Amino acid sequence: MVQDAAGTNATGGNAQTPRPRNIRTTAAQLLASNDGSAITAGGTLTTRVYVGFAQTGGQNGWVAVEPAAAIQLMSSRQNPTDVEAASQTTTASQNINVQMEFCEGT
Repeated sequence: MVQDAAGTNATGGNAQTPRPRNIRTTAAQLLASNDGSAITAGGTLTTRVYVGFAQTGGQNGWVAVEPAAAIQLMSSRQNPTDVEAASQTTTASQNINVQMEFCEGT
């Protein structure tokens, strides 16, 4: 599930360094963190996308067909202020791999 926050940003987690797709260019200018330590959600969260997957294995995903369909953040700390990704499973522990791509200026 991908949500955006109106108001304060999430806090906590471990810093995650973005890597550019093309290593000859710069990475997106964003602050990212992972759940290596506890994360406290930001302000009021609005769900933007649910992505289903099979707990027994297999692949699934979501991609914006065109830039206008993507989740967009405004510059200069306007709302929404951040994007938060969370998983919901019915089992006690479920390993998943989450990959996101960030574009700027589209």
